[in-house]
Amino acid sequence: MTAPLVAHVEAVLFLADEPVPLAALAEATNADQVAVTAALAELGAACEDPARGLVLQQAAGGWRLYTDPAVNESVERWALSGRTGRLTQAALETLAVVAYKQPITRLEISEVRGVQADAAVRSLEQRGLIAEVGTQEGPGQAALFATTDLFLEKVGVNRLDELPPLTEWLAEEAAPDEPAPGELRTARSRLAAGEELPSSWRDGAPATAAASPTREIEELTSALESAAADAVTRLRAVMEATADDEDEPDPDDAVDANEPTADDEEPTAEARHDAAEAAAGPS
Repeated sequence: MTAPLVAHVEAVLFLADEPVPLAALAEATNADQVAVTAALAELGAACEDPARGLVLQQAAGGWRLYTDPAVNESVERWALSGRTGRLTQAALETLAVVAYKQPITRLEISEVRGVQADAAVRSLEQRGLIAEVGTQEGPGQAALFATTDLFLEKVGVNRLDELPPLTEWLAEEAAPDEPAPGELRTARSRLAAGEELPSSWRDGAPATAAASPTREIEELTSALESAAADAVTRLRAVMEATADDEDEPDPDDAVDANEPTADDEEPTAEARHDAAEAAAGPS
């Protein structure tokens, strides 16, 4: 006796470890897609019976049998006995970042979360919720991560655009303006203390809050300029003193008045004889 098509469809979905597209179901059951669609509708209606522990759902572009939420307590007790299958808060935050900003690198994930995300990325990758989908252009060729079909299945959506928009979770107040460079330290201190930044930071920040870092920079600049001017003055003085020393005569080269010069040397005997003859005149 040949089993009806709905039984074949149910058997394939029971063995499948991921959602099965309609075309794949038609190929596996050797039936056309119209007939398979009707069989899916029949199977879905049968699973609505409270006596059934399974439900039929469409997710990630295909169909799959899931346990009925009404029996989750028993299923979780069996599946999680002796271990935990829950994602940590860090993993959940990382998964959310990847889901809404994919494709994204590890460094970009860490920048968004403000902490190192390598461990959370590895955990999500091992669970099959995210996977490498390429490399970033430019130096380094960092790996890019994106969510998988398993993520869509777990979340219960067919496409990423079915994820709830982030605007539903954002505050309705105006976002604060970016602080001026001199006010970044104050902004970090206020955020670390759990305070909120003003919506018009540049115009509304207290003068004392922004003045302190700016005053420190001005004082440092003034001190550096003063030190540079003093150094130039000292250098000029040294150079002028060196020039004056070069213009003064060397004491070793001075002529001693007591020492005889070439003109004061004693004449020779021959010179005295010639001088005597010249004084006597012609004979």
